[in-house]
Amino acid sequence: MNGLSKIEQRLREESKAALDALSAQTEETLREIHREYEDRAERERQEAEKKQTAAAEERLERLRSAARMETEKMSLAAKQEIMEEAFGMALKKLCTLPQEQYAAFLKKLLHAAVSTGRETVIFNHKDSMVTLPLPIPPSTQVFSKVVYLYIESVLLGWVTSTPLLICYGATRHYIPYYYIFS
Repeated sequence: MNGLSKIEQRLREESKAALDALSAQTEETLREIHREYEDRAERERQEAEKKQTAAAEERLERLRSAARMETEKMSLAAKQEIMEEAFGMALKKLCTLPQEQYAAFLKKLLHAAVSTGRETVIFNHKDSMVTLPLPIPPSTQVFSKVVYLYIESVLLGWVTSTPLLICYGATRHYIPYYYIFS
């Protein structure tokens, strides 16, 4: 049995050596797979960190931009309020000026605005009551008033008579009825 035991012993040793070699190879393969997955996990973690950092920077930039816009909006609102207050004070000062100073102010404005001397000036009701010499002759003033009254009466007559004429013509079948009343 010595020969059989030796064969058995050798088979066991060879099996053990093959098993050890296979076990070592399997452990090496497992270590490689483990290293590969650790590297992959590390790369994915770094990519996720980069994405999170980029997203955080983008959000920070958006917040900064929104803050700048809000600051500008508040600044513009303050400027608008100051302008409104200044115009209000100027209007109050103009409204409280004595008649002579107000007339002198209007005259100064007119002279500054006149370039040819043939401009048309239209006053509001309050300013038209101010008596100051206008830089146009009185005959031109009278003529302009006559032309205005004539145009006003013609336009008023045309506006009031046109619908009446259309209705009259439609009822007398001078104009197709369905064009007017449809």
